[in-house]
Amino acid sequence: MDDRQLRALSKIQMLKIIRQQEDVIERLTEEKDFEIRRLTDEKEELLNKLSERQLKLDQAGSLAEASVMVSGLLQAAQEAADVYLVNIKEAEAEKAATMEKLEREAEDRALAIFKETAQKQAEVMAELQRLVNATNDIYDWHLVQLSKGRKEFHAMIERTGLVKLIKEDEPDAREE
Repeated sequence: MDDRQLRALSKIQMLKIIRQQEDVIERLTEEKDFEIRRLTDEKEELLNKLSERQLKLDQAGSLAEASVMVSGLLQAAQEAADVYLVNIKEAEAEKAATMEKLEREAEDRALAIFKETAQKQAEVMAELQRLVNATNDIYDWHLVQLSKGRKEFHAMIERTGLVKLIKEDEPDAREE
């Protein structure tokens, strides 16, 4: 989402998007923490097994037996470390993919809202223009009616002879 589209979003829309992102981050953090605890427990279990094997190694009498036991323990520890690293990398990759998907969805939603708002604005402007045109038409009609009424009034005064009476009653007309 570019800066122009972000500026077009309302504060509430932006806060909703941020809150959704926070919820996703919190969920992913909880999943990551759970996986770390699980792997830590597994590590402790392996360390306990290592201690047990160490005890057996101490108890073993021959150097050859100790060498074989240590080799097995080291191999098991290396395998556990490899699994641990793979799990961490997978969790991070999944988190990154989820974040990208959420960002795309948020951008798509914001763009849809922007388009919908623009459409509604165009509709409101069209309706406003229609109302202005209708008001102008009514105003023009009233002006025409007023003009006709004025002409009819003057014609009626002329027909009735009131114009002559009015002119005779005018102070300027008597003095002449």
